[in-house]
Amino acid sequence: MAEYLLSCGPPLGGKLNGQESTESTLLSAVAALGFTKKRLGRNVNKSEIENFVYRLLDRGASVQQANRYRVNENQPDQQSSPEDLREAVLGVAAPHASYKLASRLIAEGADIHAQQKWYKPGEGLVDKVTALHIASGSWNLEFIQGLVENYGEGEFAEAVTLTDSKGRLPLHWALFSLRHSFEQRSEEETIFKGLKVVKLLLEAHPDTINTQRRGGAAFNFAAAARVDGTHTIEP
Repeated sequence: MAEYLLSCGPPLGGKLNGQESTESTLLSAVAALGFTKKRLGRNVNKSEIENFVYRLLDRGASVQQANRYRVNENQPDQQSSPEDLREAVLGVAAPHASYKLASRLIAEGADIHAQQKWYKPGEGLVDKVTALHIASGSWNLEFIQGLVENYGEGEFAEAVTLTDSKGRLPLHWALFSLRHSFEQRSEEETIFKGLKVVKLLLEAHPDTINTQRRGGAAFNFAAAARVDGTHTIEP
């Protein structure tokens, strides 16, 4: 059905950048990468979803216009500021998108430095969250590599030092997921991928291992995860 609507001419095929009362077509398509089999009622083919996103971009869907901002009901026509950003296409893509899609979204104008809100189970909305935070917490190494290749000189080292509204670095997000994976007895391959993310973040700025936030420094997260001699986070 989505392919059919996309192939239609105006008005159906022409409203790629319209938001009106709902999120944009592009943002919805990117969000579908995170859908589960239980939610869709069928197996999720992420390659198909990414290909559909590419088709939207090829037909002129705007990455920047797809971002969702908080609207001031008293001044609905007021221009949105970066502080009003609720959902950025790049951030929504970060947990599940491939290296290729990360690179394409950035090439199409996605702001690699954008800070948005993000819902974390058990916490609610967290502010000042970057795509690097989200990808690190999701252990999406492919996506992070796409970000790294698109940062300017020295920008990745700076990005790993940015904290969310609760003072947490991308490193803390990655280590929190590491702790969760040990608790859930995740497969060793999954944990190994998480450790590679942690290592990449530490190599970019080794001093971040000492950065304090509520609950201690990065070492405390590693200790809570019970990292033993088999799995090391030392760069």
